[in-house]
Amino acid sequence: MNKLRPYFFILALFFAAFASFFSKKTVAQGTSLTQLGISFPDGVNGQEIQSQIPLFQELGISMLEFQHPVPVSLLDSLEKTSLGIMIRTENKFLTTANLLDSSADLILQFKDVLNYYAPYSNVSAIGLFSFRQPDNELFDAELKLIINSLADSSRISFYEISSINQTSGISAVIQIHDKFYPENGDNYVLRKPFQSSDFEMVSKLVLSDTPLLLFDSVWFEEATSPQSPLPETLREYRETGVFLLPLPNPETSGIQLNWPILVFLITWLIVGIHLKTVPTYRDTMLRYFTFHRFFVDDIMRFRERSALSGTFLLLQHALFTGLLAYILAKHFVGKQGLEALYHHLPLLAVFGKNYFSLFSITVVLTFLIEIIGLLWLYLPSKSMQHFSQTVNLYAWIFHIDFILISLMLILLLTNSQGILLPILGILFILNWLIGFGFCAYDSSKYLLKNRTSYLLYTIGLHTIVNVGLIIFFLTNYYVLDILALITSL
Repeated sequence: MNKLRPYFFILALFFAAFASFFSKKTVAQGTSLTQLGISFPDGVNGQEIQSQIPLFQELGISMLEFQHPVPVSLLDSLEKTSLGIMIRTENKFLTTANLLDSSADLILQFKDVLNYYAPYSNVSAIGLFSFRQPDNELFDAELKLIINSLADSSRISFYEISSINQTSGISAVIQIHDKFYPENGDNYVLRKPFQSSDFEMVSKLVLSDTPLLLFDSVWFEEATSPQSPLPETLREYRETGVFLLPLPNPETSGIQLNWPILVFLITWLIVGIHLKTVPTYRDTMLRYFTFHRFFVDDIMRFRERSALSGTFLLLQHALFTGLLAYILAKHFVGKQGLEALYHHLPLLAVFGKNYFSLFSITVVLTFLIEIIGLLWLYLPSKSMQHFSQTVNLYAWIFHIDFILISLMLILLLTNSQGILLPILGILFILNWLIGFGFCAYDSSKYLLKNRTSYLLYTIGLHTIVNVGLIIFFLTNYYVLDILALITSL
């Protein structure tokens, strides 16, 4: 038995070596590697990209995405490499109405793009558009016709960039289509300012066998700094197929100014100053909600002459309406959706393509609507001899704004989901509309004649105008398409 031990030992070593070789080969061949690429913005520097080609190949970058048009000199130099090329056109934020109205022009444009890149064999895909209206049968049917009309005579695939909200940190997903219009896997685009916490998300995508992952060129430049572990990880991944990226410690973000909270606090500060400087304000506010008939009598008999409190309330209501627009936009519209909104309505971007522009525009529009409402109530009335009477009767119901907006901000800051937040938003608008009706009804009681006519000119006409606006927006496909687009991104 002792004589056989060396043979058993040699046999065991042989099987161990064979198993080790087989397992390594299985790992190398059984795992599909994620194709990595870099997406460049418009106006690329061809010479700078040419100088970086050896680095791209060293790090395992196999795909480059450019915005059309790409300089011919850069295309010629890339033709000599193994790098694939994707070309994205400038079309973005398409609604169904946009596509149906301009499909013929788009087909001509896409054919020109195909002809431009036809001589270059490493151009593999053309991006038709970015961020379109989702889940629309008309859009999908028209898109299929466009792709089929292009793909019949082309070797190049087509793709689109779509929003993907459910994946944290990812700005978009690439949907690749061929002439039979399938969707080829989940290919992602990382287009955001670099943060070291992004490495965890990159690891998850690569380890989940994502077919294609594109990095924004600025993100990639910052992520591959000399202190970063990413370059060595990419080299190892290219050589062995093993992606092992050390995750850094979470970054601590500095103190940031939260302007909506600041606006909210300033509004409450105005209330405090108001209570301190106007002795009758507290009692008048209580009388409006508890003894409303006496409040109206004081206003109409001109016992309460100052319009200071009412003016403050009008300004606060405008600020609160701006906060309402911010809260609802923040809840339903992402940053990409906000960019789509300003793409279709560029005049709204008074302070840039951000939420503050939406807040500011809403504040100004609200104040103008308030002025129109006050004139609408005051001019036909024979019972209100002073404009301050209209201001006080109209504005005091806006105290309810403080409760509604406070609750909405709490829900937003605590990331509460559900329908409570939009319900509170609807109540805010209803309170505004009811305030107009209350003012007209209260003042009409002091009319000696033509009371019915006044109510028709105010409440009746006001109702007709608002119902007409609602019907217009609900039947206007252009507006509905934009809303569907911005809330889906």
